[in-house]
Amino acid sequence: ADAPDDYTVQTALELAGTVDAARLRAAAQSVVDRHDSLRAAFRDTAAGPVQLVRHTAVLPWRETDLRGRADTDGELARILDTDRADRFDLTAAPLLRIHLIRTADDRYRLLLTNHHLVLDGWSTPLLVAELLTAYAAGAAVPGPAPSFRNHLAWLAGRDAVAARTAWARALDGID
Repeated sequence: ADAPDDYTVQTALELAGTVDAARLRAAAQSVVDRHDSLRAAFRDTAAGPVQLVRHTAVLPWRETDLRGRADTDGELARILDTDRADRFDLTAAPLLRIHLIRTADDRYRLLLTNHHLVLDGWSTPLLVAELLTAYAAGAAVPGPAPSFRNHLAWLAGRDAVAARTAWARALDGID
């Protein structure tokens, strides 16, 4: 519990130009509001771990202005390290936080930190694309998100034996 969590993931985007922080924050919250999986928390029970999807979850948001600091690069590195070491409470949604760091008049670093339970290498670029689309539009991305409940039902209906057979065939010969 005292060591950094290897499943904490940081994505840092460099933004140039003028950034409207309030508009970006609203866009980010709209993405969390739209996707059930981004409002998930996890609890241990006597029957094993369970996932809880909250109806609402306020996205943790921070802003830091590093303009005029003597060691902007060093301070930025310290912020990244500190954020990376800050463990998520898996029982409290969302398992995502955002930090907008202004490094110059027209330069920003947008730091998205998440637990791997809610985002992975496939879904992170989709989240970033949706976030930037919502920001550019000045509003939430229209239309309902695909239902997480329907996805879980689809997964439960898959043929597990056929899946194991297909993977065994695909991985045949690999040590």
